[in-house]
Amino acid sequence: APSDGAGARAQELFRSLFFPSGYPSSVTDDFPPWLAWHLGSLFIRDILAVLSSQCLLLAVSNTSTTAASVVQSLGPNTSAALAATTQWVLKDAPGSFSTLVVGSRGGQAFDEDPKRWWVVTSAAEDLARLIE
Repeated sequence: APSDGAGARAQELFRSLFFPSGYPSSVTDDFPPWLAWHLGSLFIRDILAVLSSQCLLLAVSNTSTTAASVVQSLGPNTSAALAATTQWVLKDAPGSFSTLVVGSRGGQAFDEDPKRWWVVTSAAEDLARLIE
């Protein structure tokens, strides 16, 4: 059936974008548990970032007449949604898209010298968080 071919292509595309080349034979047995913990920590980090953005919006709304009117006009339960949406659109979406493009197109180069690229990307992330 044509849908089987489309499903297999979608699965292969997903695997090529998000997993190392040659997966699962190219990784050790501890990769799946590490990946689960890593993705969980990223999820928790993003939740904390949204909560801190929400706190910032609430703090600004209490000190600024303009911000207060905007947040109050949306209602008390929308500050979390506003914080999450704003943070995702302005910061996380471009970063996630860029990471996906660079990782999927240049992943082999990263595999050849992982320590150097880990230092470079960690420094870039630290600089981005400092600017943020």
